[in-house]
Amino acid sequence: MAKLKNHDSGKPIDDPIINLCDVLNNFEKSTKLLPDSNIWLYDNKYETCIQLSNILRNYFEEIVQPRRESSNDNEWFSSLDRFFKNIIARRTSRVQNWYMQNTANFPQDNSNVVNG
Repeated sequence: MAKLKNHDSGKPIDDPIINLCDVLNNFEKSTKLLPDSNIWLYDNKYETCIQLSNILRNYFEEIVQPRRESSNDNEWFSSLDRFFKNIIARRTSRVQNWYMQNTANFPQDNSNVVNG
């Protein structure tokens, strides 16, 4: 899978390092979250969204907390929800950055460029 890059300069789109303690309020360890560029949200090997969410959930359970060890299901699911939403927000931000960098040289009055 090709990495997101600026097609004029060839430079990759920034993929900042995120610590889990910045995503999850109750997570105290300084653990780096898997870089966005290493998370394949679509691939032929993932036949369904359920398979991908299971992979991400397993990753969450490995680095944060297995569900069976949680004493509070509501807190556990809330943390998982924030984890998933962070992954989605990071990808959205990187794709928007990629789009802006790669359409900056086009006329801004072109509706195909402005509307994506």
